[in-house]
Amino acid sequence: MRKKLASHLTFATLVLLLGVSGCGRVESTGTVSPRVGAAQGNTGHQSTPTPNNSDQNQTQATSTELLPPGNDIAAIRQVPGAAVAYDFLGTLTRDGRTAAVSRMILQSANLKVAKKVKVRGTLVNLKSSSQKQHVERDVDVLSGGIVDFTIQNLKPDTVYRIDGVTITDISQGVQSGFSTTVKDPYFLATASDSRLSKARRRLALEALSEAYDWDHSNYDSSKRYANGWGWCDYFYTWAAAKEFHVRAGYGSTSFFRKYNALGDAKRIPTTAETESVAGDLIRYEGTSEGTHTFMVIAYDVDTQSLWNVEGNFNSRVMRSQRKIRSGWMHGHLTDEQVK
Repeated sequence: MRKKLASHLTFATLVLLLGVSGCGRVESTGTVSPRVGAAQGNTGHQSTPTPNNSDQNQTQATSTELLPPGNDIAAIRQVPGAAVAYDFLGTLTRDGRTAAVSRMILQSANLKVAKKVKVRGTLVNLKSSSQKQHVERDVDVLSGGIVDFTIQNLKPDTVYRIDGVTITDISQGVQSGFSTTVKDPYFLATASDSRLSKARRRLALEALSEAYDWDHSNYDSSKRYANGWGWCDYFYTWAAAKEFHVRAGYGSTSFFRKYNALGDAKRIPTTAETESVAGDLIRYEGTSEGTHTFMVIAYDVDTQSLWNVEGNFNSRVMRSQRKIRSGWMHGHLTDEQVK
């Protein structure tokens, strides 16, 4: 049975949370994202994210799109009960070095009629979470209710989060139409020119997409990774097998040992200074925390912590933030591991 987390937990609040996992007892020091519900809408009122006034680099995102828009309606995965659904997978093949695609689907009856919307939010760099900027875009709505746009002026090999996403119907040229604020954070990522970087980007977005589906009780059971007692390891290899030479199942540490890429997690802060760690493995066995496997999304230099996606945490896939602990193993993805 899934255990719902307290609704007051947010990315901004540090907590000590104990979770029971089939992989063993898992203790996460840091922030763990809550389960979230549908977006909430209103008419004639907008909820605008509060800018971080200490950041002098807040800018409006440029309107020039470098990455081609996507309109594959067949690929849309509906999210029950949500006014706005996020489609991370619809952005996988559109790699950008300094730009990244955001793709959202308008599902509520009030928004489906919109021809043009204004999207606002606060962009957070997960490598340095104190770096925040307000983003604001006017976007034409594509058929199927697709809102697909590019955010530019980003850093390569970086995962970003958009908080406080607000979408307003401006079809009539005014900003007083139907407006909705989405509780879920949106995630987007850049790459560089290497195939390893692109594989890392896709892996991170795949994992974040799974966590999003679990947030909405929308797990596709045909994927069959959430089976057995210790499926945290199964989840990692299932996700990584799409891009890397690993067989979906158990045995993540063997995969990294084969490529001489398994080491102490204490090396991550140094490694992250020059290389991406998105998609990397954390594994610990027989520690005071128990035994567990999870995927790194980014190392945050400002909080000196890891942003992650974890399988079989509280019997689900979820996002987390953790401090690195003694006894953790780190599997660092390399070019020779890429398919």
